[in-house]
Amino acid sequence: MNRLNFKYAPKKKTYYVDGHETPETVAYRKKYILSYMKDELCCYRWIQLTEYKVSQLEQKDGEFDRRIGYSYQIDGNNMFEFHVDDHDDFFDQCNKNEDGATPFGGYLSVRKPEHLKPIIKI
Repeated sequence: MNRLNFKYAPKKKTYYVDGHETPETVAYRKKYILSYMKDELCCYRWIQLTEYKVSQLEQKDGEFDRRIGYSYQIDGNNMFEFHVDDHDDFFDQCNKNEDGATPFGGYLSVRKPEHLKPIIKI
């Protein structure tokens, strides 16, 4: 066993498998994440809020930070876009299906390229 560089050791369970940090795996993972994030903009996973509603949320939850969202203007009004997973209230609001909310649990992103079709990932 020694000549083969084997040794006795207790078996440890681990999440990672051999090769998880090889250059090929790291490069593929980066490529996959970029592709996934691009697709995410085409999914019904976003919520758009006025600055007033964001301010109300910040007062209610002192740990909420509007900087995690995407800010933009529409008709002179300051708006913010967040992922539905950014706060429990977003998920709840999107799934209540009020104010014409989508049955998919969120809205499309305002940043979705117009030429791309909406997608649903399960």
